[in-house]
Parts: sequence; structure tokens; C-alpha cells
Amino acid sequence: MSTPVSLRHSLARDVDRLGKTLRLPILHISYNYLGTRVVHTREDASIRVYKLTALGILDPVIIDNAHSKPVTSIAWLPLTDTTFASVGGDSVVKIWRGNGALEREVVVDGSGAAKCRLVLFLPDGAIMLVATASGSIEAFNALENYSRIALFSVAEHENAVDEPNLVTDIKWANRGHEYFFAGLKTGPILVFGYEKRQLSVILPLLGCRSVTCLLIDPRGTFLAAGLTDGIVSFWSTSDMVNYKALTSVDQEVSALCASRDGSLLCVAYKSGSTTRVFDTDTLDEVHELADTTAGETALLAAWSPSKYEFVYSKDKGLVLGHARREEIREDAKDEKRPERIEKRDERKDDRRGDRDMRDDRRDDRRDDRRDDRRDDRRDDRRDDRRDDRRDFRRNGGRDDRRDRRGDDRRRR
Repeated sequence: MSTPVSLRHSLARDVDRLGKTLRLPILHISYNYLGTRVVHTREDASIRVYKLTALGILDPVIIDNAHSKPVTSIAWLPLTDTTFASVGGDSVVKIWRGNGALEREVVVDGSGAAKCRLVLFLPDGAIMLVATASGSIEAFNALENYSRIALFSVAEHENAVDEPNLVTDIKWANRGHEYFFAGLKTGPILVFGYEKRQLSVILPLLGCRSVTCLLIDPRGTFLAAGLTDGIVSFWSTSDMVNYKALTSVDQEVSALCASRDGSLLCVAYKSGSTTRVFDTDTLDEVHELADTTAGETALLAAWSPSKYEFVYSKDKGLVLGHARREEIREDAKDEKRPERIEKRDERKDDRRGDRDMRDDRRDDRRDDRRDDRRDDRRDDRRDDRRDDRRDFRRNGGRDDRRDRRGDDRRRR
């Protein structure tokens, strides 16, 4: 059984331009690809961009009235720190800078009939996918002035129902341009292939009645789907086999996110349950977030792609929370124990070697000082003898001259 994870929680400061705390439901949360910024949207059609530092979350950059309706989806342009796309129930995709400046607008439907719900960039940023409320998925070439390159209607699929089948989530596979997954409101999950500027369904993943959200493991080993009946189903990306399911909570799943190593899964629910963190291998619950029972809107969560931390909505979906790991899990400690012991022994050997070197240098200095003192004493003795000889010669010569003068006087 997995050991519970200890997390340190904090709240983001979320106020309007007058300094008044916002109490509007949060509709979307996401990190950029570098894990340095977080964006979330609210029902007032605003976008808030937060910068993350070692001290915590800084005050946000606020974009008011980003779309004519509330913003439902944000997609960060990969390999950049500040550029992202947004959609909000109209026929335009807007490309923004992190400072709130509008870079450009991409019109999905010139007639204005399309209502964009989801937007997503390919992992290398070359292609942008847009899903509309009418059940269509459109692909745009981000490298060629966002020109439309492909269009697919879910209604054309043989498993679609008479009414438009809503695309609830889209996720690219971690294999370049080969394929992506689209979850449908009435099921199933469609595996799309992209080749020669065409979108086509490769395979439907059956067995799920109504998909609410999708997740691709950061390691690319599994696909997870959250369902309306509270089940989280797992498919292996190597053979597309549904090999296990998480069924511990009987509430509609509203969001899925995984830690950067794929070892932990955060599951948020639409109502009746708190947001929880599970071990992806054992499916054991390792943490439960306090005050995360949903209100009028579903709960949301997003995991950082670069650190062991995530953001989530709490207090009935009205407040943005931030959780950071406080200590390493015990099972992770056990796994890394041999490596830690080896590193500790290496550090001990290094310290022992440094101590021996210091002792050698100290002995050398002591020997040098002893030799210097010996040389000084020898020099002092030599100087004393030289002075004695000089004094003797000086005094002896004076006496001889005095005696000679006395002898001369006596002879005269």
C-alpha cells in the first residue's frame, strides 16, 4: 500500500481591478509547458495569468472580456513561456501574450456560426486543433499563418447519434503528428490519425459510455479517461487495451492530471466528493484535498510539467489553490535508498581525502617553520661570531698602537 503524500497548500490572490476578491466559478486551469506560469478563466469572460516563483504565486495579469462569452479552454504554445490560445463560445481563436496583449485572431468560421469549445496545440506547436459545439474538429497550421488544413465532423462517424455528439476533450499522443484522442459526450473515445493534411478515425475505444476528460501519461504509457459515472478507465498506449479502472468514488469525474513522472494521478469531481490524489500503479488514494467539494461548477486541477506541484479549484470551485510536495513519499525513499547510501559513502570518502590533504599541508607548513627557525638560529650565531671577531680586531689594534707610542716616548 502506498504511503500518503504530504503537501503544503497556499491560495492564489485573485481580485478584480478594484481590489475586491472574486467569487466567480473557475472554468479552466492550465500550466504552460515550462511550468513557470498558470492561467485560469472565470465566468466573467476574464483570463488571469499567474507567474510562479520560489516565493509562490505572484499577482496575476488580468485580461478582461477576452471573448464574448466565458473562456472554456486555454492552450499554451509549446516551447514558449508566455504565448497561449483561448476559445470562448464564439467563432474566433485568440492568441495572447503573457502580458495580456492580443497577438492575433484566428477565425474558425467566417459566418460566425461555429462555437469553439476546445483548443489544443501539437507538442511541437506546428498544428492547432479546435473543437466546436457542433461536433467538428478542425486543424490549423500554426507555421503557415494558421491556415486551415483539415476538418472532421464527429457526426459523420458511424457510432455518432442523431444529435451533435459533443467533443468533451482532446489529447495528442506523445508521438509527434501520428494520432490524437477525442473523448465524446456519448462515447466512445475516437483515435484520430493525421496524415497528408487529412483527419481520419483509426480506431474507436469502446467500453465507456460518456467521457468527460482525457489524460495522456507524461511518459506516454497510458491513456486515462474520466467518465460521468465516476470511473477512470486506463488504456495502454502500446496496444490500446483497457487494462484497469479506478472506481473508488461514485461521482462524475471533471478533471484528470498526472505528475510529471506519471506516478500520481489527481482526480477532481463535479459534485459530492473532494479532489483526490491516487497512485497510478496501485490506484491507492495517497492524499485528499481539503475544502474541494464542488459547488455550481465542477472542480478542476492541473499538474506542473516541471515540478512536484499542482493547482486546483477549491471552496466550491471559486478559489484557486496551490499544492507543493512537502516531503518525498516513503516508498520513493526506499527505492532511492541504495543510491543515497552510495552517494553518502562517496561524500564521506571525499571528506576523508580532503582531511588527509589538509593534514599533509599542515605538516609541511610545520616542517617549513621548523627549518626556518633552525636557519634563523644558525644565521644569528654566525652574525654573533662575526661581530665578536670584528670587536676583537678593533680593540686589539687600539692597544697595540698605545703600546708603541709608550715605547717611543721611553726611548726618547
